Amino acid sequence: MKFYNHCALELYNEANKIISPKKWFEAYKDQLLTRVKDILENGKVVNTKTGLKTIPFKISDIEDLISAIVERDRQ
Repeated sequence: MKFYNHCALELYNEANKIISPKKWFEAYKDQLLTRVKDILENGKVVNTKTGLKTIPFKISDIEDLISAIVERDRQ
């Protein structure tokens, strides 16, 4: 698998490690992991004095990111 922009293998593996043990349908896990990878590749958008820029996510951000996506799916 090739990663672009900000998504590193470590971030993807951390997301997979968090999603894998969940008792969700396998198809949902695969879809969720794909969506998380897309978000990780785009990076986190931050405001600067000169405008918006993207920075890589941290490993500690992954669990919150997954929780936010799952919560949005439930609505």
